[in-house]
Amino acid sequence: MVVHGGVIRALVSYALTGERRLLALEVHPCGLSVLDIGEKTLLRAHNIVAYDLLPESRLSTMEMLWEMYRA
Repeated sequence: MVVHGGVIRALVSYALTGERRLLALEVHPCGLSVLDIGEKTLLRAHNIVAYDLLPESRLSTMEMLWEMYRA
């Protein structure tokens, strides 16, 4: 299914917690998340993007923008 970041965040948050709440998950444009839904839900992959397979830093997008703004 192809959906916007907020929907992905909601689905993955629910799959991980079993509760209706949003976790602070980063969702990149064109990112791939894989959920196996069956007796047990399993998050196989989250936020994989072809243009950044091995991120150089662990900063979120907003943290990187803040660093650039401060410089």
